[in-house]
Amino acid sequence: MLEEEETPPQFSEDERVEFIGMRICQMLNMNTVSWNKFVTVEENQRLLTDYFEKQVKLLFFIPAAPTVLTASTEVSVHLNECLIYPSGMYMCNVSMFYVKVCLPLLSNKKNHLLWPNVISQDVTQHIESLSNKVSVVKGQVYGKTVLPVPAVAGKTEDSLERTAVHAVESMVINWTRLIQKVLKEDSADLILKGLNPEPMTELDFWRSRKKNIENIYEQVCSKMVRILEVADSSYYPCFKTVTEELRPLLLQVQEGEFSSIRMFIRPLFHLVFLVWTHCTSYRMPARLVVLLQELANLLIQQASSYLGAEELLRGETEETLEKLQIVVKLLRCFKDTYHTYREKVTAWASAKGIHKWWDFPSALVFTRFNCFLARVLMLEDLFSTMLELQNLEKLIFGGTKGRMYTEQVSLLHSEFQQLCKKIRDCYSCVNHFEQDYAHFKQTVTDYDRRLGSILCLAYKDCSGLESIFKVSYINNGLQKQKIEMFAPNFTKLIHHFGVELERCKHLFNSYLEQKGKAMLCKNMPAMSGAMKWAKMMRDRIQIPWENFRFVLDM
Repeated sequence: MLEEEETPPQFSEDERVEFIGMRICQMLNMNTVSWNKFVTVEENQRLLTDYFEKQVKLLFFIPAAPTVLTASTEVSVHLNECLIYPSGMYMCNVSMFYVKVCLPLLSNKKNHLLWPNVISQDVTQHIESLSNKVSVVKGQVYGKTVLPVPAVAGKTEDSLERTAVHAVESMVINWTRLIQKVLKEDSADLILKGLNPEPMTELDFWRSRKKNIENIYEQVCSKMVRILEVADSSYYPCFKTVTEELRPLLLQVQEGEFSSIRMFIRPLFHLVFLVWTHCTSYRMPARLVVLLQELANLLIQQASSYLGAEELLRGETEETLEKLQIVVKLLRCFKDTYHTYREKVTAWASAKGIHKWWDFPSALVFTRFNCFLARVLMLEDLFSTMLELQNLEKLIFGGTKGRMYTEQVSLLHSEFQQLCKKIRDCYSCVNHFEQDYAHFKQTVTDYDRRLGSILCLAYKDCSGLESIFKVSYINNGLQKQKIEMFAPNFTKLIHHFGVELERCKHLFNSYLEQKGKAMLCKNMPAMSGAMKWAKMMRDRIQIPWENFRFVLDM
């Protein structure tokens, strides 16, 4: 009886392959079918064999798609989505060991005392080179492009030593190469490599690209560029061109900014409406309340990120107020759209004869949302008041007592600036905001009364209708609500306006009585002179009337 020849074991049955496959499936949350497909590829078998034979020290496993796994010995630009074998923390440990142990020992000049100068300089150069490589690879592990900074660049810009400028200029070439590599990336690269990416791969690509470009732009606009500019380096124009190429690219990946979310709110609620009308298992108020709460929380989170709580009161007043107004419009649009589709669901249920509508209280969905909206409205009112009273700085009175009134307003403006500075320095988005806001409104009310007293005194000193309108403009332009103590002065305005109308009426009647001896403009024919006179008379009535309507908000 002939002995059966033993068949060689398959590559996938190797204990080492099975061990690595088990660990990778656990870490990348992939099924064994994907791993089995991976090990059947001859190229992948070669890579694993080289790793087992220690010809390759690192292998990068990349999930190109939910069911597709690839491997490479080169560093990928998407390392935030890949696994480094033998350990995902390998580069972190190497970086920590180098920074905490090797770098302090080798860069300490006291350890170079017995070394020749040439060796000391050579070791220093190798230390910096290795440090740059470690920082670059570590950044790639986290999906970021790190632009290495020379150690000598840590000095102040005022010194600008020749060695520092030379080190920065030498590093610019490396920076440009890294940036150009990022700019050339395309989401179609995976398809060109023969892989079959899915739509989520496209979204992940642009999400990763946005973060990477923002990180690069923040680095290139840092101290390094300023050093090149101050030193009048020959590399500065070229590097400035590269940074200018980054700006439109950054705007391209930021097209989905917060202000553009508003156009997607109605389609979002329409999708919820379709789910409610077509999915019977989801047609339950409890499920819908949870979904709407999650949508509201998402909108609150995006609004908070857009406003930037830490920098909210440290930016320009006009820009911050504009941001707050955008947020208020978006939040109100979300709530109004909800009520619109609530009525639409009721109409649909009535037409179908189904007793399933959104009959739950709105407070279940909008409790946190309403609190956030109220906070944003408070901030909007605060910044709007700041912007109004900042105009006091430009206020100048004329007349015999104008200087005294101007100094009083200037003192009022200084006190208001101190109040704003105190709020900006002590502001907290969480603690005691309502109390601080109430104190701010109370103080501003006191400022309004003081300003009203100054305006009343200036009003009484007005000699004509034109000066009265100017003071009235100040009252309307600086305050949302008219000061009660200023209201009686409108009687004087009405009286002066009535007197002006009586004068115009008297002039017009005199003109009608003197048809044959009409007073015409000099050096003008009869017809043209009469038309010119009529236009001047109309302007004398119309212009004060327009001012009068504006002052009284007619």
